[in-house]
Amino acid sequence: MSVQRRDEKISYDMEHDVLYIFFGKPRFGYEDEISPGIFIRKDDCTDEVIGAIVMDYQRLNKDHLANILPFKIDFERIHQNFVQ
Repeated sequence: MSVQRRDEKISYDMEHDVLYIFFGKPRFGYEDEISPGIFIRKDDCTDEVIGAIVMDYQRLNKDHLANILPFKIDFERIHQNFVQ
């Protein structure tokens, strides 16, 4: 399940409770774990933030998540579109 808005693509794996957020066109990158189970994806060449992977999304404190992500995220929209 995914929804597209501007240059972001958000997908949610309900079975494994993993949220994927990607910005722009697909490109090679790497992940930095910024908190247990929360990974920021960065471009291999420029270190630009190109997305995030959030494990155990439904169990996480959304205030904590909002404070550590280097970009804004609309939790209400994600909940409406993905989480049952």
